[in-house]
Amino acid sequence: MQKLLVAVLILLLLPGCGTEYHSDTNTITLASQNKEKIIETEAIYIGLIDSHSIEVYIKNEPYALQINEAQQAIVEKLATNSRIFIKYYYDNKTTQYQLVSIQQKGD
Repeated sequence: MQKLLVAVLILLLLPGCGTEYHSDTNTITLASQNKEKIIETEAIYIGLIDSHSIEVYIKNEPYALQINEAQQAIVEKLATNSRIFIKYYYDNKTTQYQLVSIQQKGD
């Protein structure tokens, strides 16, 4: 009886493991779907919040944008209150804004 119970539990847990693998595939799909909704706008660069996010003002509203290591090297060189042009999207899975690109605007 115990062997049967263990076998049933294992069978119930296996689909969960398979779902985890597929969720990684869904993450890639979701990211590519979000990139179709990329927002391009001017903003004011406020500064780094931490090593993986920045604060910007878009139309007088503060936004936190997640950045990667390459983008961190770029934003570290920007002065506070710099006018910038950014591309970003909202990632539904992480519920955060993700920076795609950043460019300092010429005055």
